[in-house]
Amino acid sequence: MKNKTQNKCELKIIIVLISLIFIMPLIFADTMINWSGSYGNAQTHFNSGGAPECVVDSGINYWKDAIDSFTPSDNDCLRTLTNGENITCCPQQFTCNITSKKCVENKIPILSCSDYKTPEKCGGFNIADVEGSIYNILIANLNLTITSSELKFCHEGQSNTFEYESTAEGCRVYWGCDCVWNSTDCLGVYYSNNCTDVDEPPTPIPDEKCITSDKHTENLCTSEEDVYRVSWTGNFFINDAPQGKTEACKDGSKDFPCPSVSLIPFFTLMNFMISCLAIAGVYLFLKKRK
Repeated sequence: MKNKTQNKCELKIIIVLISLIFIMPLIFADTMINWSGSYGNAQTHFNSGGAPECVVDSGINYWKDAIDSFTPSDNDCLRTLTNGENITCCPQQFTCNITSKKCVENKIPILSCSDYKTPEKCGGFNIADVEGSIYNILIANLNLTITSSELKFCHEGQSNTFEYESTAEGCRVYWGCDCVWNSTDCLGVYYSNNCTDVDEPPTPIPDEKCITSDKHTENLCTSEEDVYRVSWTGNFFINDAPQGKTEACKDGSKDFPCPSVSLIPFFTLMNFMISCLAIAGVYLFLKKRK
């Protein structure tokens, strides 16, 4: 039977080992943690080894060095550590331009009509930016076995039209795309008609279109499904009169794989090996003392 002193010593050893597991990744010079959830592109650097610390407070960003000297980083956002590694310091929604060393505002990429947030921008849409989302909605609705790069019907010209025949709807020709603003959102539109209603070049009668909205995204990366899910609605119109859902114009969703995320990105294999050796050394030292 172990006496109380032995139990206390073993308990102390266990506590020390557990503490080292959390402390060891933090004692290496120039270690970084990217607080992207709170500070956007700002990176906080520990001052072990004299590395500067990026501080972002109420949208104001500055460097803090080892002697508590503060320097604004808006026009000096890039620093180089002694090991040659570059670090940056900018507030949320800004990125450090490594050439000018100035913080510049991030431009939100346009991937679908729903990314345009004003009537003016919606009306001035660039078809090259949004056509991929429109093609993918049609491909998913019709369960096609082609890729979006094989479709061109968002561009004018008879050679770009896409013809598809189904039991439910017969022969349909898809011949154009658009972004239209309703009272609050920018919606994606694709035009189609019965094959017999389309001349060369397309002059469809009547006006038939599918109006879609794809602004709903679910982050299921922490669930068993491990995906990003983009959902959309689709409603079919003839001469601006709603006709409900069709085979090619309906509600749906598509899953995209989640990016790979490391829980401890700054704790490398080398750090792990050194930590294990250090922990083993401490354990043997404490064992000898006991």
